[in-house]
Amino acid sequence: MNKTFLILVTFFSVTTSLSQDISGTWNGILGIDQERFNIRFNIQKTTDGYTSTCCNNCLVSSKKVNSISYENSILKIKFDGLEFQGTYRSDNVIVGELKRAEESFPLELSFIYYVPYENGMIKNMFDEQPISTGSSAFENSQKKMISIQQVTYTSKSKPYAGNNLLNYIVSEKMSGTYTTFHNIYPDINTTDTIGKYVNGKREGKWVKKYPSGSNLNSEFFYENDKLIKEIAYIDFSENNKFSESYFNNGIKTNTIFYNRIGDKIGEEVFEGDYSKKYNYKNGVITDSYRVSKTSGTYEGDYIGYYENGKIRTKEYYEKDRQIHFTRYFENGNINEYYDAKKSEKFNSNGEKIYYIDLTTKKGFILYEKGDKWEGIIDDYSEKPNGYGTYYYINGGKFIGNYNYKDDFYGKGQYFWTDGRKYEGNFNNGQINGYGKMTYPDGSIQEGIWENGNLINDYNKTPIASNSNSKQS
Repeated sequence: MNKTFLILVTFFSVTTSLSQDISGTWNGILGIDQERFNIRFNIQKTTDGYTSTCCNNCLVSSKKVNSISYENSILKIKFDGLEFQGTYRSDNVIVGELKRAEESFPLELSFIYYVPYENGMIKNMFDEQPISTGSSAFENSQKKMISIQQVTYTSKSKPYAGNNLLNYIVSEKMSGTYTTFHNIYPDINTTDTIGKYVNGKREGKWVKKYPSGSNLNSEFFYENDKLIKEIAYIDFSENNKFSESYFNNGIKTNTIFYNRIGDKIGEEVFEGDYSKKYNYKNGVITDSYRVSKTSGTYEGDYIGYYENGKIRTKEYYEKDRQIHFTRYFENGNINEYYDAKKSEKFNSNGEKIYYIDLTTKKGFILYEKGDKWEGIIDDYSEKPNGYGTYYYINGGKFIGNYNYKDDFYGKGQYFWTDGRKYEGNFNNGQINGYGKMTYPDGSIQEGIWENGNLINDYNKTPIASNSNSKQS
């Protein structure tokens, strides 16, 4: 009876057809700091180009990538908010980078071949030809995985030819005995995953170790051949956990992440087409947010927390676009609110100090010293920028145009607390140009003013004192 084994082989030659068609399975190892992650793309050719699925540990079901294109030997794939771009080489390797936001990581993909295997021998192997890709003849055969970086064959009939194969023994018993499987991690040459079959189904704990043989790589827990829990370990941390994942009917429900000293630093909960992510510091949650699995965009609530556990900010997103947010003081009072229609700010005592209608641009600003502006506001600088009224805490006021440089300009009116009133032109925040000053006794000074001083009195009566418009 034929069995089919999945073998990763690095060749130094390539067929013409493969250079034109990248259909098949491509595997790579992503290295981030001291961690290693297995990424595999299963690419199929269609009439419109290519489609692909991706898995990031190959022990759970694959999911479809967002987009894929291959042109002029350049492969581009987008998935889970990540983007891979690589160049096809003649040795069946695609060399490129995986990008996430502003970060990028080198990633090489190697082609995986299906070959027939029978009675401890790999068949149909020729020194002068590379292994052919999988075909329909092998699709219904039992498939297992072994990891081989490079294989040399002296004869097509010699069993286990090549040094790499000498170390691999696969038990054919499928019940009541420990059986070895070999996973595809070519860059780190991992050891076997060891576990037990009961009535032909995986049961209990399966263990995988790093090449050192002492430190755990992963532990997998099965019930009736269904994965219910997976624990990943950090190689250099003496069996400290990196992540702990839970499954329901083979579907991952949530993953908990740990730092190098074993503290919980994050959790990801999977909710249909979305995942809810939580970050922690010193055992306290710092923020949580919801991400689309297909587009990688923010969707729904983002919540940030103070160190005391109280909410610092609440934000709501649709396809990465912020719809509204509320920020809080540490005492729980609202600090700021924003949506498409309005923006508001409060002081720590709960008093509203800023408001703008984002349609009309009208609102008010309450200054710390007690002054207040009511009128047109520039929503970017959050300063006056148009017509309105400025109220001084001492009782005086200005009615007219006020710009974001804190300057009165154009025509306006100014009222002093001693009863004086000016009507006329302003510039650079001062009385400048034509205007008239009315005094409490009813007398009027009219003429041309310069920086608050009357320089051309139409009534020929000199003014007794400086009339600078800025009140103290």
